[in-house]
Amino acid sequence: MKAEIAAVKARLTPLGRTVHEITATGTLTYPYYLLWSSSGNAPVERSVRAETTDIDDYVGVTTVGLTASSVRDGAAAARGALCPSELPSSLTVTGRVAVLTFSEARPIQADMDVTLTSGVHPLYGVDLYRLVSTPA
Repeated sequence: MKAEIAAVKARLTPLGRTVHEITATGTLTYPYYLLWSSSGNAPVERSVRAETTDIDDYVGVTTVGLTASSVRDGAAAARGALCPSELPSSLTVTGRVAVLTFSEARPIQADMDVTLTSGVHPLYGVDLYRLVSTPA
């Protein structure tokens, strides 16, 4: 799963926003991406015959910004980079066949746990992508 996450991050980095993994700390520059996943576990419904090296999981891309427009624009750019034409997209992962498919966009909302010095709350939107990766 580590190589697959690195491949996703490599697609997001050229978009000009910082890409954090799991958490964003320190002095933050808005807008930014937060990339997250499980440790690579496959869903329970996976076939018992599937190899233990198969990955069938979800990757999340949280777009964080100060306005709803910046979140929408960032999410659209991420989708374009990760799944052009809204079709499944192959990731470059040595020794594996890895495919990423856009799955779901969740509503934009305010992060009420964070209050900036200006008194406003940052906004965020979450996109989920299904990642299937098997040995080549």
